[in-house]
Amino acid sequence: MKYLYFMNARVFSYILIYIIIAIFSNNCRVEMNSPADPTSKSYQETEILRFLLSTQASTQAESDDSSEETANDDEVKPGANILGRLQTGQTTTFQAGDNGDQISFSLARSFADNGDNTIEDLVTGLIWQRCSLGQTNDAGCTGPGDVYSWNDAVSQCAAVGSDWRLPTIQELATLIDMGATPRINGTYFPNTQNEYHSSTENQINTTESFNQRFSDGWVQSIAKSTEYSVRCVRGPTHVTNHSYVDNGDDTITDTVTNLTWMRCAFGQTNGGICTGGPIPNAWATAIGTCSGLALAGKTWRLPNRNEIFSILDFTRNVAPAIDVNYFSSAAPSNNSWSSTTTGTGAFVGRFAGDGSTGSAKGNGETVRCVTSD
Repeated sequence: MKYLYFMNARVFSYILIYIIIAIFSNNCRVEMNSPADPTSKSYQETEILRFLLSTQASTQAESDDSSEETANDDEVKPGANILGRLQTGQTTTFQAGDNGDQISFSLARSFADNGDNTIEDLVTGLIWQRCSLGQTNDAGCTGPGDVYSWNDAVSQCAAVGSDWRLPTIQELATLIDMGATPRINGTYFPNTQNEYHSSTENQINTTESFNQRFSDGWVQSIAKSTEYSVRCVRGPTHVTNHSYVDNGDDTITDTVTNLTWMRCAFGQTNGGICTGGPIPNAWATAIGTCSGLALAGKTWRLPNRNEIFSILDFTRNVAPAIDVNYFSSAAPSNNSWSSTTTGTGAFVGRFAGDGSTGSAKGNGETVRCVTSD
């Protein structure tokens, strides 16, 4: 449809050019800004020309608007590692400026039951097994299911079908719902067990891989030999894949999530290299640090669990687990606060390279603020 629209605009332009040539050929003395006798042929031709020119300008403006709307639509379509765009499920506000107070910045979750024991995530485009491997495919996914080592889990998912696979840790993390217990939508995924294997290996310690805990939402690095539950997936692969832009004002934009980050952690000195150490904040202080940040004329906030998790780089084989080409080689390996509460603590991104867990709110952790401006 968009292609036909632009073709019509082009044809209209050709017709317009032909008419202009005809008018000027028949009356080369037409003066666009000079009044004439309204009954004269030259006056009428001039008015026709003015109408056509204004119509063409309007058509071009609509074309530009259409292109802009299409680009905006593309922004909310799933891309590599869409996790940073998704709501965490936390709706309760524990303190002004926390995750429950910032829901509007993230995309709402949406699932569909396909009626064949698969569940489609309408935001990420992923299709999941409704029940874990080994559970009975009934209404309640009866039974605890089977558990496997990491190697066996990879093989078991491949055996489900040619397009089924063990999910990445970024994909498993998209299922976390901090408003549910266990931390997953039980309507679509009943009887979910505690811990699940992901396909993501720990590049810093290759004898380990990452697993997702649905009891509390934590992500941890565990020995590959450990046996855990398995839920297979198919669809577009979501991995550590960013497209960063250095804005030249000590901020970095991830064009996949459209989030803009502080290049240096709070307390470091901005410049070519982020010098000095970060200033640790307690959780409540960190929220105020970000809301009061004066940087690049933007409105800042403490990132939620999904946002801070989205910049963890699981491809690095040395800490810090972040893209140092953009966030500086001096980026700290410390835990970094999120605004998402977990029990009496709050989630942190573990930039030492071992996942995302919780930390007591009174602890001093690193702060890296984010904005959607």
